[in-house]
Amino acid sequence: LYFLLALLCNISLLHSKISSNEISIKDVKILYSNFSNDDKNLEIAIADFSAMWAIRVGTLLKFCHEENELNKGVSSIILVKDESLKNLPSGTFEIYIDVDDIIISSYNSEGICHALYTIAHQVLGARWYWPSALGFEWIGEAPKEYTFDNLRVEPSFDMRTLYPMDNDFSLRNRLSKGYFLNHNAAKIFKPKYKSLYPNIFSSVSASQSFVIGDTRLDLQPNFANPLAVDITAKEIVSFFKKNPYERSFSISPNDNTLFDESELTKSIVFPLEYFRDRPNYSNLTFSFANQVANKVFNEEGLWETPSGEKRYITMLAYYWTEQTPEFPIHPRIMPILTSDRAQWHDESYRMEDMDLIRRWSNAGSDRLGTWDYYYGAPYPYPRQFNEFLSSSILYLYENNVDVFFSQIPSFWGLDGPKAWL
Repeated sequence: LYFLLALLCNISLLHSKISSNEISIKDVKILYSNFSNDDKNLEIAIADFSAMWAIRVGTLLKFCHEENELNKGVSSIILVKDESLKNLPSGTFEIYIDVDDIIISSYNSEGICHALYTIAHQVLGARWYWPSALGFEWIGEAPKEYTFDNLRVEPSFDMRTLYPMDNDFSLRNRLSKGYFLNHNAAKIFKPKYKSLYPNIFSSVSASQSFVIGDTRLDLQPNFANPLAVDITAKEIVSFFKKNPYERSFSISPNDNTLFDESELTKSIVFPLEYFRDRPNYSNLTFSFANQVANKVFNEEGLWETPSGEKRYITMLAYYWTEQTPEFPIHPRIMPILTSDRAQWHDESYRMEDMDLIRRWSNAGSDRLGTWDYYYGAPYPYPRQFNEFLSSSILYLYENNVDVFFSQIPSFWGLDGPKAWL
C-alpha cells in the first residue's frame, strides 16, 4: 500500500506502509529531516534527541538534510512535512513504522519537536521536572524494540504556557505559545494622547492621574468614549497589517481600578452590582471590546492570517470584570478567565467558579482562554492542591477553554513539581 508524504523544498518521499509496528531501536542509525535547518527550536530538539538516543540506545544517529544520504537497508528516523495535517491544531504530529523506518510527520516544526520529545519521554524515559540538570531524571530502561500502534497526537489546548518559564523546560515538556493575553491598555493609549485627546482617558476623583505608558499605574482608558474605540481599532488594524501572521491583539485593561467616573460611564455600570465582593464593570469593558471587534473584523475584514488561522482580540476577565456581561460577545473576542483554582478546595468557591466557566462558555466567543494563578508566594507553604488543579483543567477543557496560561514558579523547589504535573 503506497501513499505520498508531503512536500517541502521539492522533495517527496514514497514509502511502503506495512502491517508490522515493531522496529529494533539498535538498528536505527540515521535522523533525516526535510524541514528548514534555520528553525532554532527544531535544531535544539534534534540535538537533544540525538544525545538522549546515544545515551539510552548506545548508537549515534547520523543527521542529514539530503534524501540521497538515506542508506537503503539502514533504519532511519525520518521527519517530514505533511500538508494533510495543515488544518488540525498547531503542533499535531503522526508517528508510524514503515518497513524499517520510524516516520514522524507534522505540518509544522512545532509538531516535530513535540513528537521527538514524546518519544524521549515515553520510550527513552527522559523527564525534565524543572530547569537545569538538577531537574532531569531517567525513568526505567529504554526498550530494545520500539513497538506501538500508528499514533496521531492532536494537542488538547491550542496554547499551553507557564510564566515565568525557562525556554528549554517549555520545549522539552511540549508547552506552546501563540496568543498575547496580558494587560495592554497603556500600550494603546500612549502618554502623547493625554494632551491631544484628554477625554479618552478616565476622569477620576482621586489624585492619581498617571499616563506614563505603564500597564500597572496608568489610568484606564474611558471605555465609554467612542473615540477610544476608534483609536483602539486603528491600533489593532495597524498591528495586523505590520504583523500579518500574528493571531491576536490584547486590549485588556491596565492592572488597576482607575476607571472613569463620568456620568456616561456611570450610566453603564450603575446601579452598581458586585461579584466576588468587587464592583462589576464587565458590561463596560466587554461592550467596548464588542465595538472594537466590529470595526476590526466586520469593517476591516481581518478575520484570518494569510495562512488561514483565525485572529482574536483578547480581553482579561479580571478583578472588576470577572463576571459575564449581560449581552453576547463578538465571536472573535477571546475572554481570558482569571482565577486561583487551587482555591477549588473550598467547595463554595469551586461551585461558583464552575458556574462562571459554564456561563463564559455560552457567552458567544469562538475561543476562551484561562489565566490561572499557581504560584506559591506569598503563601508560607507549598500549595500542592494537585487534585483540584487537575480537575479544573479537565473542566476548563470540557467547557471550550483551549488557551491555557498560568503564573507559577516563585520558587522551583516548591512549585517545580507542580509545573511538571
